[in-house]
Amino acid sequence: MSSKTLPWYDGLTDGVHALGESAREYRTALTAIQLAVAGVDIDRVISQPGLAQFAIPTGTHRVDAVSTREPHSTALFHLGDLYRRTEDTLRERFEEASRHYAYGAVWAVRQLVVEGEMPPLVCPPAHLGEMPELNWNKASALAAARARVTVCSLAAEYGEELMGREYVSDHEAGQMTDALDAAVGIGEALYAYGQLAEAAVHFALLGPKAEWLAARRAAAASQG
Repeated sequence: MSSKTLPWYDGLTDGVHALGESAREYRTALTAIQLAVAGVDIDRVISQPGLAQFAIPTGTHRVDAVSTREPHSTALFHLGDLYRRTEDTLRERFEEASRHYAYGAVWAVRQLVVEGEMPPLVCPPAHLGEMPELNWNKASALAAARARVTVCSLAAEYGEELMGREYVSDHEAGQMTDALDAAVGIGEALYAYGQLAEAAVHFALLGPKAEWLAARRAAAASQG
């Protein structure tokens, strides 16, 4: 089959799925680094006792000082710091990728259902649009996933607003901690919503797919 006969919607569904695969890669990496962080947690891991003395080079042939430290606990501390910084970066990347996934899938459904367009690829917008009402057996799950995204987003905004204040009371400090803890889950919330929204894309395409196939059959029949 030549490229001219490929369904127009393949580019759209491939693009949405690619956004999902991107989010999954970051999700897998984040899970791996979280396990690595737990593996060097000094509150859980008992370090091997023992001291070692290391020379401190000065850039010349002389050694002016030495450092005495516990090599195993030092390694755990340095690795923990490295892993936690990597975890923060991966969490940001996962959240960003999941946002593109969810936003892009919702955009695709809106283009198909509301705008009546046939986009050849997905274009994730800057803001999460409203999902059109769909007579679909997963519509309630889709709405619940959207509500979870909203809760996490509002928690992030509230936590950041409290962090920006010059003074917070003890009560507000507790609220800030709770809000920021809830906001950590926004990546997972967006990813879960993206998965359902991607399924909604395929549901919204049932009619257009049937029309395209019917047109192809009619064209083939007219050619004999």
